[in-house]
Amino acid sequence: MLENIMPKEPFLKFILLLIFTVLSTHLHAQESDFNPRLISGLKYANTDTQYEDRFPLETKALLPDQNSFNGGYNHLLKHVLPSIFQANAGSCLFMSHTSALEVLYSYSFGKQIDFSERYLMNLSTAGIGDNRMSNWRTDTVYRVNETGQMLQHHQYPFTMGWYKLVNGSKVAATEGEPGAWYSVKFNWVLDNNRINQPGIRMPRLEREILFEDQEQNQWNVGQAPEDIVKRLKDAFQKRKAPIVVIYNHTGFWHAVNVVGYNDNADSAGCPFVSTYKEKMDNRAEQIREEARAATDPKERRRLERKADGFNSRGKEVHDNFMRDGGCRGKGVFYVRDSIYPVESQPLYDYDPTRQGEEVHLNAPIILREYEWLEQVANHAYQIYFE
Repeated sequence: MLENIMPKEPFLKFILLLIFTVLSTHLHAQESDFNPRLISGLKYANTDTQYEDRFPLETKALLPDQNSFNGGYNHLLKHVLPSIFQANAGSCLFMSHTSALEVLYSYSFGKQIDFSERYLMNLSTAGIGDNRMSNWRTDTVYRVNETGQMLQHHQYPFTMGWYKLVNGSKVAATEGEPGAWYSVKFNWVLDNNRINQPGIRMPRLEREILFEDQEQNQWNVGQAPEDIVKRLKDAFQKRKAPIVVIYNHTGFWHAVNVVGYNDNADSAGCPFVSTYKEKMDNRAEQIREEARAATDPKERRRLERKADGFNSRGKEVHDNFMRDGGCRGKGVFYVRDSIYPVESQPLYDYDPTRQGEEVHLNAPIILREYEWLEQVANHAYQIYFE
């Protein structure tokens, strides 16, 4: 098993997981149904589970070709900056918002600025704007209104470092210190001196909720209204502004920035939704293996319930997908994501004091079929300047 051959050093494990993903992609090239535009990414659970304790889920995304852009809604594409690979930081909500602000600022003022993901993360850590959070899933952008600014990436870069948990909070630590871990989760460590730097002044931001899950549950599936695709397309036409979508990423909740669409682009068999049930069932079986090995009856029952939930959501997506006619074959969204690094992008250095932890930036744009939004989205909202 992969767990038995991974090194103990956390950042080396981080790199090897990416290597295994790339090797897996090349091995699949021998299969008759291989699509060279499908790339692999790694998604971790959005929890404080330590890096060594869990392995991420490998998923696929479709890269665009030139035909993917012909006739599409392309107004925002040139304003998109590729994301840093978030690894196990649990930062997708803030990565998607940082991207939305970059796109919005560049489109509005003609100046492309690389904003700091860590700044937004630390506003949350510090509780700045908590009074504005009626639903943290949709209201994160109001934290920026509280300070009226954004820091640039060079002022407060996304990094790797040593941290430990103290009373449930992440604090800076030193290498070799008891309880210390080295990973990108270090970005949650609050540095008041850094977040209080003067930054780029921002106009007041607003968001319009296009769809909000009634239970405010970021894991729900099958809850999107029938006209959800039209809602997003209409919103793009109305404001020419980015849209954040939160959805169930085969058992992990995830947030991305959607920057356009194309009704006529080939959706390549709907690779995300068409494989959804299989991935959910596979993960359910892994959890049942954990349950069978558990010695505590309560923990065993908890894991069995969790596995049942994966099976149930997988079946719900599959059944709804089939009920709605399966893959229509056309129609994609342009998505900026934070979990699909590609070799065509520059290497990003998480820690200039070390060597070996560098990872390529993510693909600037991936494609998600319209059916993705219809079947697994649970929140969608557009961010714009007032």
